[in-house]
Amino acid sequence: MSKIIEFRSGGQSGADRGAMDAAQACGVRVEGWCPAGGWAEDLPEPPGVRALYPQMVETPSADVAQRTEWNIRDSTCCIALNTKARGTSRGTDLGYECYEKYGIPNFEIVLDGPVSIDEQIEQACEWLRELDDDAIVLGLGGPRASEYEGIYDIAYHVTETIISRFA
Repeated sequence: MSKIIEFRSGGQSGADRGAMDAAQACGVRVEGWCPAGGWAEDLPEPPGVRALYPQMVETPSADVAQRTEWNIRDSTCCIALNTKARGTSRGTDLGYECYEKYGIPNFEIVLDGPVSIDEQIEQACEWLRELDDDAIVLGLGGPRASEYEGIYDIAYHVTETIISRFA
């Protein structure tokens, strides 16, 4: 049976933080890369997001794209929270390029699609089981808080539910 041994995300406001907080609350180790200086949209001054998650490691670049790429590269698989029209979040869209570049299996949960979030969570759990990996480093990404209202709570719910299925 698959087991989630680590959770990885970039610490940006919104989806990243909702997922990271849920993983920590569930007792799963949380790691991740953040931009140099710890930049996040709501914490632009050093130490930035590292004030909340001191275990995060800064990338050499302040460019958020490097953070996104390195977190995906260092994950076993990833879940992306996205909209059906894509383009809501440039960082989330960049993630799809990185999944392909590194061959990282990924699952998309469509926030505004016809299938409920809870049904998609069940599908994501089935997908994770099919990976047949007994030591999963799960990455999760999605829009910033400014890009999608309520995304922190959605990401928290998604992450908490998935982790509880693999405890």
